[in-house]
Amino acid sequence: EALTIEGPGQELLTINAQEDSRIFDITATTGDFEVEGLTITRGKTAGGVHGTDAFSGGAIRSITTGNLTIDSSIVRDSSTNGNYASGGAVFALGSLTITHSTITNNSTIAEFGGGGGGISAPGGLTIDQPIVSNNHTLGADAHGGGIESYNFGLIILNSEVSGNSRGDADRVVGAGDGGGIYSSRETTIINSTI
Repeated sequence: EALTIEGPGQELLTINAQEDSRIFDITATTGDFEVEGLTITRGKTAGGVHGTDAFSGGAIRSITTGNLTIDSSIVRDSSTNGNYASGGAVFALGSLTITHSTITNNSTIAEFGGGGGGISAPGGLTIDQPIVSNNHTLGADAHGGGIESYNFGLIILNSEVSGNSRGDADRVVGAGDGGGIYSSRETTIINSTI
């Protein structure tokens, strides 16, 4: 079933995990979910296992095959720390839509893998009027300091993607790609600043 978590506004409600856990873990296999009108901060996961997304999504993880929408929200200062743990702020296995939101100052840290310092979206990503800024991914073969998108397409509309970066564990640019954006499928960018 669909579920919407609706806050009074990003300036009025902040959920702070104090780096003790991720904040939202959507484990239903089907259904559409929406988070709106919140600030979400200091989510964190620690650990990583090859072949699983158990530690992906420092603030939000969604493994539903439906759509996750984040609207009019801020997701900041969150992280994953462990090999193959992707999405410092957000990881979505199904399609992901982010509108009128800010994804900033998030990171993934690993010796290997774990891309998408801000967002990791294997199920397809559409962003419209967000800011994705100052996110970082650190790890050999970690892709996309700001955004990592693969398997399905990426659409960026009326957006700003700036100040993001990536590097390997020795702080030398390794096999990973995309300081700002990594996309392995069709990518559409309209009226945006990268």
